[in-house]
Formats: sequence, C-alpha cells, structure tokens
Amino acid sequence: RVAHFTQNVTREPVVIVGNSLGGFLATIEAARHPEAVAGLGLLNPTPFWGLWDAETGSPIWDATLPAPRVPRAIGATWFDTLRSPDTVCKLVQQVYASQDRCDPELVTRICEAASAEYGANVFASILFAPRPRESFDDALAAAADNGVPVGLFYGKEDPWVSPMWGQRAFRRLGADVPYYELSPTGHCPHHESPVATNLALCDWLQTLNRRNTEEPCFGSHICVEEADGRHVCVRRVDGQPRTPVESAAHYFWG
Repeated sequence: RVAHFTQNVTREPVVIVGNSLGGFLATIEAARHPEAVAGLGLLNPTPFWGLWDAETGSPIWDATLPAPRVPRAIGATWFDTLRSPDTVCKLVQQVYASQDRCDPELVTRICEAASAEYGANVFASILFAPRPRESFDDALAAAADNGVPVGLFYGKEDPWVSPMWGQRAFRRLGADVPYYELSPTGHCPHHESPVATNLALCDWLQTLNRRNTEEPCFGSHICVEEADGRHVCVRRVDGQPRTPVESAAHYFWG
C-alpha cells in the first residue's frame, strides 16, 4: 500500500505513476490516501476492473488466498493459456504500435514472471475478486478534489484504452490537467516509447513543484528518436474529440 510505504519508508508523500491496471490501482490509492500522494501520473490506465459486484462479490469464492480447488482449476486453465509464449507475443503485438518491440527478451521476461509458484492462485484471485467500492471515475475525481495533482499520458494507438478514455478523464478533471498524447505508441508507453514517455513525465513533474523555475521540457509538441530509431511525437492536447467515434462517446458519456 502506498500509505504504508510513505509512513514507514519515505516518510513523506510520493509521486505514483501507473500503467494499465497499475494506473487503476494507483488512482484508487490516491483517492483513499490523498495525504500520501504528491502526484498521480496515469499511463493509459484501465478505466474499469472486476466482474463481480463490490458488495456481494462472487457467489463461488471471495478471492481470499489460498484458492479453493475449483476456482484454482478454473484460473489455472485460463492462466496456462495466457502465459504461453505465442499468446503473450500476440497480445503484446495487438496493443503496441511497433510490432518490433515484442522481442524474444520481452516475451521471456513476461513468461518467467508468470511462472512463479503461486501465479495461478493469484490469477484466480484476480478473476474472482469483487470490484473496488469506487469506480475509476469516482476515484479520479476524489483524488483531484483532495488536492492530488494528476497528469494524463496516453499512447494514441492503444486499441484497448483508446484516446476517447483519456478525453473522458480529461473532461472530468478540467482544463488545468496536463494531458500528453504519444504517437505512434500503444498501451504501454513506458516500454514501447521510453524516451518520449520520460520526456513527458519530466515535463509534468516540473509543474508539481511551484518553486521550480525551470523552463518546460518542450512547447506544445516535440518529436524524439527512440533507441530503435523510431520517431515518436509527444503533444499536449486539449482532450476534445477529433473523430466521429470520439464525438459519439462524448455525447453519450459526457
């Protein structure tokens, strides 16, 4: 927990940055413990999570480890399929703008991490765990209302958490929230385009310290070269819809 970490290790609030599900969890923590969070950076955060109601949960199991036999068998079967090298590579290629970033080293590291002794148990617990009490939207609003500075960072080519989700978050937070869009980049900007992501994060971090007199890292946009030779552009955008699909999402979701 972030609050426990700041109380016992740093002894001061910290900036937390999360990607995908990590962004969702970071937002929940910032909403529940705003006093422990000096800034919340969100990289293509998952805007929802969990299949089961927050109050009633799963009728089979409450997701408390260790996992019972039947839920563990269900989770293990699915888990074994997902953690195969072929499946891992296909999933990464699906959500990355650059197919070359799914190299054998990345696949091996993911598969090794997924081969931990209790991996299937943990995966089963995730499947059966209830949703948090707060929705992503509510938690994000609560964090901001309690004074946590928020920065939004979105890979434009992410097919899972597409730009319309970033625009939705931006509109709920207000025009003062920095919103950076990276392109061409997909679901995991920090891995696919680390140079561009670090530049955007540094630009945002400079705004957190009001005593900081340094100039911004760039103007409204900048293009940088990644280690693999790709050129990635970082733009500060206003969060307004630009396509018919984004306009429809704005109309129905606000």
